[in-house]
Amino acid sequence: MNMENNCMEDGEGETSTGLNILEGESNEKSSQAMKGKCEIDTRVSNNVKYHHAETRCGCLARMKISCNLNEKYRVMEFVSEHNHVTISPSKTHFFRSHRKITLPQIAEVDMANSSRIAPKAALEFLSRQTGGRESLRFIHEDYNNYLHSKRTREMKLGDTSDVLEYLQQMQLIDPNFFLCYTSG
Repeated sequence: MNMENNCMEDGEGETSTGLNILEGESNEKSSQAMKGKCEIDTRVSNNVKYHHAETRCGCLARMKISCNLNEKYRVMEFVSEHNHVTISPSKTHFFRSHRKITLPQIAEVDMANSSRIAPKAALEFLSRQTGGRESLRFIHEDYNNYLHSKRTREMKLGDTSDVLEYLQQMQLIDPNFFLCYTSG
């Protein structure tokens, strides 16, 4: 397989930029371009932590866009046939690439958290406010991950030792208080 990055000018003064993949040809430069910056193809290497399934399926769906000299873009070729099952638009908000908590949503999440509103209720409120879970652009897992990361960032150096000291004081005051911990 040979990959070329082309930039050419047609007779009408338009410049077309694209990527051509030619079957049947192979060289080291094109195989490196396919692998990106990695020197080892981790899909077949035994020295990787997690092996992932091969997800490429040779789909020929594509769009070729050209840009003319006055910076107007034009679709030159569009092939919409896929050789795999595509997901319905109502489920695309589950894709990791489509999930992002915006700054206004972060502010509302922080207010809900400081007001001690349960994450499930706060998420339901946010989804109703935006017009449904599809419009929210993040899921419950993202919400919880944000709160966990925020708590971790805000934890001060002496917080854990202060908690341990408090629990040891409780053990001295109340003989029924049980404390067991391991330092690690």
